[in-house]
Formats: sequence, C-alpha cells, structure tokens
Amino acid sequence: FGLLMVYMGKPQPASHNFFGGPWRYWSKVDGITVSPATSPKDNVGDLPYTATLGQKVWFEARIVRADARASTRFRCDPVIVEAGGA
Repeated sequence: FGLLMVYMGKPQPASHNFFGGPWRYWSKVDGITVSPATSPKDNVGDLPYTATLGQKVWFEARIVRADARASTRFRCDPVIVEAGGA
C-alpha cells in the first residue's frame, strides 16, 4: 500500500506569484483500496487554513510508498478561491 499526503499553504493575496510556506498537513489519499484513487477526491476533511474569495492557495503533496520511503514534495499551480471556498 501507499498514500499521497497533501499539504495546504497559507492563503495569499491574488497579487502574490510565489509561495514558500508555511505549509499545514491537510489530508491523505490511501492507495490501499481495491479500486485506485480517483479525482476529484471527496471527503478529505476541513481545510487547515481559512481562505476567502479571491485569494491564491498553493497545495503541495508527497507520495509515501509501502516501504515508508517518501518522495520529494511537489506542487500544483496556485488555485484562486471562488464562491463556495477552496
């Protein structure tokens, strides 16, 4: 089995184009199910930071293998918070 650990960065003004931290653990996606994980992932829990309309939010993840080896963290492009939250 393995899993994907997801971290959320502290929301920033939309004018920011770089983010280096702080990061908070948000959720994990288990790889131990009979069927593979699908996207989008539902029921991942509450966000570790409160985000407001128009802010940019960065997400970072790492893969943890069955033998406990962890990948380096990798990031997605920033997400702009829209109505309904991030």
